[in-house]
Amino acid sequence: MKTRATAIFSALTLIAILATAASTLAQSNYRMKIAVPFDFAIGDKSYSSGRYTVGLSSNLTLIRVQSEDENKTAFITSTVPLKTQGEHQAQLEFTRYGDRYFLHRVWLGSEGHQLPKSKLERELVENSEDGEQLQAETVIITPN
Repeated sequence: MKTRATAIFSALTLIAILATAASTLAQSNYRMKIAVPFDFAIGDKSYSSGRYTVGLSSNLTLIRVQSEDENKTAFITSTVPLKTQGEHQAQLEFTRYGDRYFLHRVWLGSEGHQLPKSKLERELVENSEDGEQLQAETVIITPN
């Protein structure tokens, strides 16, 4: 009986923590809805073009990128924080190599976050054909 009560209490505590975390992220002023017109990668995972909601937790440490078209969400924790003086336009910055796009920076207000290059991105650059250096281009998408 005591074990069952402990298990129920633990489950309720976990539900309360998850609900609080989701509520905190949803209530944050650091959110945007954005249409990405091309397929892209976050880390080593691929995401389809479409509409996304991008949010930053209230403690500014967790970025959530959630597809509105598919049931796919990315949680990004290992970023380098960037700051600007005053406001910065909300936007996503991608690095493009040929027809491959990698999420590179997320700007929400004056808070920016730079993502490290993923293993997939580093391998793409290192294994470019004929030893030629792939040209990297920055592509910026803003909310509409």
